[in-house]
Amino acid sequence: MTVTVKGRVVKGRGQGKVVVENLADPIAAHLGAEPYFGTLNILLTRPLLLRPETAMLCDGVRAFWPVTAMGMPMLALRWTRCPYHALELVAAESLRERFGWTDGQKVELAFAARDVGTLSFRARLAWTLLWRMHPTGVYDRHMPAVHHANPRAVQLTLQPIPPGGPEDAEP
Repeated sequence: MTVTVKGRVVKGRGQGKVVVENLADPIAAHLGAEPYFGTLNILLTRPLLLRPETAMLCDGVRAFWPVTAMGMPMLALRWTRCPYHALELVAAESLRERFGWTDGQKVELAFAARDVGTLSFRARLAWTLLWRMHPTGVYDRHMPAVHHANPRAVQLTLQPIPPGGPEDAEP
């Protein structure tokens, strides 16, 4: 059984390339192929809790879950302080080139139901108040002021990442 979510492609900050380069071997083991050195950033239309205990790969700072888009298996990447509606996709090739995806393009992702959790009412409410009305939907120059004003509300909207270490980075 799968859970399908919708989102749109957005421009990233170029940091995913370094993450993939540093974790290339364990990512390749999970993908079954060498990863493309870069990620594709997606903003979902609704918050999505990925269950920390089902992450395939975790180094304590970021975690990966299996996901499928357009029939292609890949990994969804989340990092500490990542809001529930943002994620990055890691695949064996450039997804922009493979599917012709551009910024703003709508995409559908399929997660295994066991990897998707249920957000509490408080977390959903906090997410709606902080992110639904936010003009860009991403952690930008305006968010530190919001975080400072209400850190607990912001904390409720962020993906928990399981503890991990170098030993957890191996498949």
